[in-house]
Amino acid sequence: MILWDVIFISLVSRHFDSLFWSVGIRCGHFGGVELDNRSKDDMILEDLICTNIMQRGVGNVNPMKMAKCIMELERIYGIQNGGDRGNQYKVAEQDNLTLPKTQEGLADQVGISKQQLQDYKKLTTLIPELQQMVENGSMKATVGYKIWAKMPHEEQEKFFEEIGREKLKTMTQKATEQYIEGI
Repeated sequence: MILWDVIFISLVSRHFDSLFWSVGIRCGHFGGVELDNRSKDDMILEDLICTNIMQRGVGNVNPMKMAKCIMELERIYGIQNGGDRGNQYKVAEQDNLTLPKTQEGLADQVGISKQQLQDYKKLTTLIPELQQMVENGSMKATVGYKIWAKMPHEEQEKFFEEIGREKLKTMTQKATEQYIEGI
């Protein structure tokens, strides 16, 4: 639990102290050297996130926290719209020393499928109230990404207010779908 707290404190504050620097040295990053245009802070954060995911095992990770970690790793790696595939002017990098530049490479790195990675990312499009429900386990992640994430924020807010947090806690995925389709 401590590493998750450290990761999220660092995500929010973006301020790293000597504790993070010592973790970075332990993980092999030295003296502010930037690799692949990554700052030492990003290298340290990457190590913290990846180490924590590996220690907990993918099946034991909170879906909302995993979604935030994936988004942060995509930011660090520069993954946008699926990744760096190159184009007619630039050849995609192919050596094994570069960072994973695609969603598929990132999914392999953290031990999940590309579809799971995309489903986790959908959770970040939920309104804060729904994200909180996924994080505390009162709503299943599948309900979040299969139903709620398909709606714009305004609709999410409208239905959330209409249904209410307490009723949502008791609704199955099918009941949620039927309720929303019936309106």
